[in-house]
Amino acid sequence: MPLHLLLGGLEIAKVYLIPHLIRALTEALKSRLDDTTFDKIFSWAIRLDSTALRLYCLRYSEECDVRKGEVRVGDRVRALKRITAQSAKVPKGTYGYVRWDMGNDADEGEEDEDEDRDIEVAWDNGYFNAVETVRDQIEVVDSARVNPVRKKFVANQLSPEVMTELAALWGRPQPSTKKRRRML
Repeated sequence: MPLHLLLGGLEIAKVYLIPHLIRALTEALKSRLDDTTFDKIFSWAIRLDSTALRLYCLRYSEECDVRKGEVRVGDRVRALKRITAQSAKVPKGTYGYVRWDMGNDADEGEEDEDEDRDIEVAWDNGYFNAVETVRDQIEVVDSARVNPVRKKFVANQLSPEVMTELAALWGRPQPSTKKRRRML
């Protein structure tokens, strides 16, 4: 079924207050939500004041974003406090990056059951830590994973009502580098 028919059906169901139809159409729209339909569905959810669909869209945008504590290879991280695990002396605020473990701790024939053992943090001061030992002591500063919704948000490519809702979540997007002319 085309997206515009689902949205129109939700609008009619909201006007005539048909709860079972509202629930069914909301669930159908939730299943159709992806990076390409995000702006249209979220803007309609705001216009129709569909709380369930609005919250789902907000959760979707947050899930696209990097979760706290979730680290992946290629991420830039910062120490939240002094780290002394594995004889590494890493002061608070030191930056590092997540990479594959270069050590040969496991036998060549064995494979690690825990995937995190193969990932380590290489600190700017030369020390290394396994991610599993410092997971609660670091924060992701710059992720290797790009959030497509946030990318559109920063580029001001979303509808105004969606930009306003997401500004409450992420703050205002960076102003453009172009200077505005002042009208006198």
